Amino acid sequence: MSEPRSRRFLRRCAGLSLCAFVGTGVSTTQSAGSGPFGRVAPRTSPFGLSDDFEAAQLSSAWRFENPGLAQFAQGGGVLTITPLASGPSAIWFNDAEGPLLYKRVTGDFTVSARVHARDSLFPSAPPPAPYRLGGLLARNPNSTSPDLDWVHVALGAGDASAPVAVEDKTTVDSQSDYVFQAVATPDAELRIRRRGASFELAWRPLGAPAWSPLRTHVRPDLPATLDVGLMAYSASTPARLVVTVDEIVFSP
Repeated sequence: MSEPRSRRFLRRCAGLSLCAFVGTGVSTTQSAGSGPFGRVAPRTSPFGLSDDFEAAQLSSAWRFENPGLAQFAQGGGVLTITPLASGPSAIWFNDAEGPLLYKRVTGDFTVSARVHARDSLFPSAPPPAPYRLGGLLARNPNSTSPDLDWVHVALGAGDASAPVAVEDKTTVDSQSDYVFQAVATPDAELRIRRRGASFELAWRPLGAPAWSPLRTHVRPDLPATLDVGLMAYSASTPARLVVTVDEIVFSP
């Protein structure tokens, strides 16, 4: 009998100071990934933006926002974001922006990612509350302080009422509105789907067939072209967060 995916992930991460987060080029057909959860079915993206993180180095197609706030590493078919800074000035909240690895997307899109959040000091455990999270984000590339604009869905440590949580956040003119939903484990698939001005956020446990909807945010202020990608942040100090992603998929 093969070893369960979750056990393989914990065994691998237990020996790493950070679990690597990688980019792979822009082939329109993605190969099956190996990653810490074993092989997964290949997926395709007509945008040519999906990434299974199997390449030897981060693809030059990826761009960075605030790269000094996090370490991006690759290895073993995964990409890891490890925050290097924490606190109010290094997070995605109100008039602050954290680190972001992104691609520029125009028009309607769906983006999903398999995300794993861990405590950097105890890699078999979720990050400790409060406010240590990572996931998907779509931002207005033209917005500047004090008028920052984005939506995101993230996984990790919430607050005392939801110590392991999915976060649903929208930020309009540097004013963030967020909701935590308690979840059983710090491993999940996250999704943002844009349809015109509507941004539908959702999550599901790994391997689950059905998505669990979060909120839908109507954002007519956001332009046609957005920066869309992966982020992580910790409002608490020290950061004690490692976010690992083993695939990101872009589709219509």
